[in-house]
Amino acid sequence: MPDLVEVAVRVLSPEGGDQEELEQLTQLLRQDLLETDVAAVDLVTAQESPAGAKGLAAVAGVLAVQVRTFTALRQMVSAVRAWAGRTGRSCKVCLDGDCLEVTGVTPELQEQLVNAWLARHAAAP
Repeated sequence: MPDLVEVAVRVLSPEGGDQEELEQLTQLLRQDLLETDVAAVDLVTAQESPAGAKGLAAVAGVLAVQVRTFTALRQMVSAVRAWAGRTGRSCKVCLDGDCLEVTGVTPELQEQLVNAWLARHAAAP
């Protein structure tokens, strides 16, 4: 894995969602992610675009998460899943243009989707 890999995490807002609520939810997710073994979690401004985000930074609700190890990547995804489960929100996690949507599917199906996504990046982080 390179020394540092940047992952874009976007909180998906429901249609007609409130911008202020989205910003608050993004801050809460940021706090949860900071409790994992990530190197950094930064709010993305409209002018920035994380590597591999493919246009995700056009709206509020995007975090740039830096990880050094595959273990940290796995912890980060687990934290996003837990947060999405608690809040009932969905998130998109993107690494090198490959995006994983973490949403309200059954825990078993979400686990399969996460494991497949992580397997594609096991050699990178």
